[in-house]
Amino acid sequence: MRIPRILAVVLAGGKGSRLGALTANRVKPALPIAGTYRLIDVALSNLAHSHISDVWLVQQYIPHTLNSYLANGRPWDLDRSHGGLQVLPPFEGAQGEGFAHGNSDSLYRQKELIRRFKPDLVLVLSADHLYTVNFLDVLDTHQSHNADLTMVTTEVSENPSRFAVVEVGHSSRVTGFEYKPEKPRSQLVAGEMFLYDAKLLLKALEALHEQHGELKDYGDDLVPWFVKHHTVVAHPLDGYWMDLGTLQSYWTAHMQLLDDSGAVLDDPDWPILSAQPQLLPSRVSINADIRGSMISAGAHVRGLVKHSVLGPRVVVERGATVHNSVLLDGVHVRSGAVLENVIANIGATIPSGKYGAAESVTLIDANGEIDTTQDFDRTAALPSGF
Repeated sequence: MRIPRILAVVLAGGKGSRLGALTANRVKPALPIAGTYRLIDVALSNLAHSHISDVWLVQQYIPHTLNSYLANGRPWDLDRSHGGLQVLPPFEGAQGEGFAHGNSDSLYRQKELIRRFKPDLVLVLSADHLYTVNFLDVLDTHQSHNADLTMVTTEVSENPSRFAVVEVGHSSRVTGFEYKPEKPRSQLVAGEMFLYDAKLLLKALEALHEQHGELKDYGDDLVPWFVKHHTVVAHPLDGYWMDLGTLQSYWTAHMQLLDDSGAVLDDPDWPILSAQPQLLPSRVSINADIRGSMISAGAHVRGLVKHSVLGPRVVVERGATVHNSVLLDGVHVRSGAVLENVIANIGATIPSGKYGAAESVTLIDANGEIDTTQDFDRTAALPSGF
């Protein structure tokens, strides 16, 4: 049997504006996850374990914040002489030059490179989500249904109106697709993992560009086009999936990791790989009190830490309390500080005082000042007990 040539295109150039100060100076895929990981690790690890080695990373927003971490793809075994990881920044001087105005437009601007590569299938991923999936299973679904497009779908318990909502009929055929509808018709949403027939993808991009003048987001043009004109099937994702597009979802995903109800990142058969820093083990002083938490290498705890995630080099002084919080790399919590439901940005020094509240998520910026406080959105996902 001939193995199809698969090109993976990871869209990693969005601003992530809903995350406030967390993405003011870095692109979202560079965000820390679970202490020592970065969000880009998720997509690249799933691809590596699925034996998909031709990976293009499309960038735009402050790409240097991610490039230094990628290390030519080495942590994911993608630093290869043939294929491997390639970074595609915006360019000028050829067709497709300039900055993209959405993820469909990003693909359109790379269409000549895709055509030259001559793949059979193009796997398009967003770098905004937390999940594990074997893309070879997605390929099996695609081939067994003779599909033109296969999308990975997942059931959500929250209000699905901020996602792409999918309706599925007989034989997994996608019969309806609405992007962020006001009145969703189902709880089934697209996980933003799409496996396209390469020739049909290129034809669709050109036809849509000719029809509309420019392309925007896949939910507005590209996927509805495929649903209308071609065979689109759904591949169900049975495991965990979370869109980390908001402060609440970012915080919730970490709380779920602590509760063992979140993503499984350390499965020995499918581990999330990372360019983790080489640091000394974390230090827990004799007066420290740590309960139900994750403490990364290089951290030093002398105070009280409950149900929280501490990144590398975090310091919690004696007399400080950290509860239900996520402290990113290098955060220093001074004595007398009390944190509840807080996300603290990289490098923040937090002086004495009370930060956060029981019914909201509070973001502290790199200067140690409150960037924003958002009341819980009860229509969106929250950790158990909240």
